[in-house]
Amino acid sequence: MKNTGRYLLFLLVLFGFINKVNAVCDSKARLELSTAASNVTMDYEIETFVFDIDGNIHRELNPSDIEISETSSYQLDERVVLKISNVTDKVYVALYSAEDNINKEYHYKDLEDGSLIYDVPDTLNIRHYTLTIFSESLDCETEELRKIEVATPKYNDYFEEGVCQNNNASYCNKYVTTDVSISESEYRRLLDEYMKNMETPDEEENPTQNNKEDNSKNIILYSVGIVIIFILLVIIIVSIFKRRKRTKEMESMRGV
Repeated sequence: MKNTGRYLLFLLVLFGFINKVNAVCDSKARLELSTAASNVTMDYEIETFVFDIDGNIHRELNPSDIEISETSSYQLDERVVLKISNVTDKVYVALYSAEDNINKEYHYKDLEDGSLIYDVPDTLNIRHYTLTIFSESLDCETEELRKIEVATPKYNDYFEEGVCQNNNASYCNKYVTTDVSISESEYRRLLDEYMKNMETPDEEENPTQNNKEDNSKNIILYSVGIVIIFILLVIIIVSIFKRRKRTKEMESMRGV
């Protein structure tokens, strides 16, 4: 009986201890973790960077301050950048991408003010990234709190083609996050339209400029015409004056 009481007391103490441990990861703790996870963001930006001849990025250089020439040791290029922000000491994140063969964890101590900049290797293909957010708490360490999935864009091969000149269609965007295709009939139609515009004379493409040129020509013609008329009038007046003078001289001679 005495031993039974001890066993019961031991079970009560153990049960209380377990409840106390579990109570640490209670609803309040979960709410704090959920809030921390909801503030974490992952998105991409397309930025212009300064590269050297070896392909290294120089973030310390401002692209607008770099003079680009054939002999320059620097060149400008666009790069897709993945940005992760707002990671706190309550959570950690795991970045995964099958295309990049990356599956890496990042804790707050590994980051700069809770932020991470990841340079996407190239823009030739669409790439997919998954960021999984976990609890940093030992009491809730198994908690997978949230997932963020982002697809980064690739360069659109149609962008510089004639069919996309002055064309605001979605398949003419410079960067796209879905594979772009134009039907053969639509491609031919757009190409024919582009070729016709190329063959159109400049005066039809810029009527304002043509009007200015026509006005200038008209002004010159009017000016020349006025000068010619003035000269003719002078000639006529001089001729009349000479004729009258000659007539008076003849009459004077007859009178003599």
